[in-house]
Amino acid sequence: MMAAPGLRPDEVNLFNILPQPVYSDAFTALRTASDRRVFFAAYPFDIRPATDDRPFFFHLFKWSQTPATLQTLGKTWQPFGGSGYFVLLALLALASVLSAALIAVPLVARRVSRTTVHVSRATRHSPLTYFAFIGFGFLLIEIPLAQRYVLYLGRPIYALAAVLGGLLAFSGLGSLLTRRVPLRAALIAIAGLALIYSPFTRWLFEVGAGLPPWARLIAAALSLAPIGLPMGVPFAAGLARLEGNGENEGIKGTGIPLAWAVNGGASVVSAVLAAILALSFGFNAVLALGAAAYGLAALTPPTPIRNEASR
Repeated sequence: MMAAPGLRPDEVNLFNILPQPVYSDAFTALRTASDRRVFFAAYPFDIRPATDDRPFFFHLFKWSQTPATLQTLGKTWQPFGGSGYFVLLALLALASVLSAALIAVPLVARRVSRTTVHVSRATRHSPLTYFAFIGFGFLLIEIPLAQRYVLYLGRPIYALAAVLGGLLAFSGLGSLLTRRVPLRAALIAIAGLALIYSPFTRWLFEVGAGLPPWARLIAAALSLAPIGLPMGVPFAAGLARLEGNGENEGIKGTGIPLAWAVNGGASVVSAVLAAILALSFGFNAVLALGAAAYGLAALTPPTPIRNEASR
């Protein structure tokens, strides 16, 4: 017993004895707090109530724990509260370094790095920036949607199958619309849809809650069509622009493979980044960041890349 109306101080801290009745004091402070947000902010661990947007009841890490957690490394097998989060941070660093290395090393080896990435005088940006933005954006939208659909489908494996399969299928179909849908319009549509998918999924989950499991799985996959179709346009359209469409001189050599590499590397890094941000800020924040990535891509469309013979 840690806290209850009328519980006396001498009735707590009797069995698992601590130097101070910290748990009893904490429960009493929480129960009597006029603003619980102040209590949550001051508490050593993140004990905010789990919500549908942030359903991680097991995530207790706060950045203020970092010094204490680092001090316990090597002294206890499982530092309480933050060790798992540090594993994700280490994975993010590893993914970033390996992605950068796998892109840079072949360029250095072939001595073409100076001839494959040129900054347009008109736009002042590298065309590879565009492929990085859409790589980040795709996974920053896909990962939180896969996690959110667990609430509707009941199991992570079903949610992953529906979201991953649905987005890949519809984005594949969407790539067929590359010549019919303006690139900037597709990018803006993706950004806007990412911002409204949270209320849309809440409505879907309420309306379809009574469906049998197989019907919910189909409904979940089909519900991704509005955002999946335009998500197939940016990559295919970007490659088409690099290949040359009458408005530019096209590219040769390593430009297209480099665009693939940058996009793939950004996708790998953003998958880990999405998990980290969702733990701390929730799914809506990650979706908003994905929308921002597509919005930035709309400002940095691919421009001609010139590949000259290396000297």
